[in-house]
Amino acid sequence: HHAVAAIRPSGYHLLHGITGSGKTRVYVELAKQTIAAAKSCIILTPEIGLTAQLTNTFTASFPGKVYVLHSRMTAAERRDVWYRLLTQNHPVIVIGPRSALFAPVHNLGLIVIDESHDQAYKNENAPHYRADMVAAQLASLNHALFISGSATPTIETYYVTHAKKKPIIT
Repeated sequence: HHAVAAIRPSGYHLLHGITGSGKTRVYVELAKQTIAAAKSCIILTPEIGLTAQLTNTFTASFPGKVYVLHSRMTAAERRDVWYRLLTQNHPVIVIGPRSALFAPVHNLGLIVIDESHDQAYKNENAPHYRADMVAAQLASLNHALFISGSATPTIETYYVTHAKKKPIIT
């Protein structure tokens, strides 16, 4: 509870916690606050294998509000999810790998990058991008909360977090 209380309503926060320390619980609590404020959430995971686990956790707390996007979906399935997101008039939660950042989410209030140290967040194919930098810009444009969660943050992440005087929540 003290981790959630230490997080401000917008801006960048590094959530540093060992595996099993409750980072996912923090994400769910922040999503509850975001949905209660009538805003939507994007939750990123580094690999498709972890998507199902996060989806189950969030679906239990937010039935009917969770949408999943990933590369194993057919183009038609992804199109259908995009159309449903475009026509939603209530807050939603989108879960997926880095490409979920580009989902057409209205009124964005929270972006979470789980296991942010993972190399899967760097797109090596064209267009080249880093999900953390895209997420930071998207959060800034929407005045949203951006949480970078990791058991093992990179040295670069620590340096930038300290240099910009952003909070590190443990």
